[in-house]
Amino acid sequence: GGGQIDMFDEPVLAYRLVCDGNAPLTNRFVTTRARHECDICAGAIARGQRVRAESRRSPDGQTIEQRRVCPLCCTAIHAFMTRGDLEAINERHALGLARRREDAQA
Repeated sequence: GGGQIDMFDEPVLAYRLVCDGNAPLTNRFVTTRARHECDICAGAIARGQRVRAESRRSPDGQTIEQRRVCPLCCTAIHAFMTRGDLEAINERHALGLARRREDAQA
């Protein structure tokens, strides 16, 4: 990768999506080939977006879980990890809770 991209990626990749004490199997930036849902804000991730992608074993070890983080949430993570700015990432997590609540009621 190029220097500037690495400067952005490193703190975003260091942010823990799951705090179970286990390291992810993979944790990198990818360009999506299909539609996905963001693990943080529960928003749609369109095909062709550059996102953080993480895979890890499920707690029972039987399956591989995939998590993806949309570009807006990656930017919020970057602000938190580099400047300690909690506002944006907290808003993104709150949005995800609200969206998941709506889906559960639908």
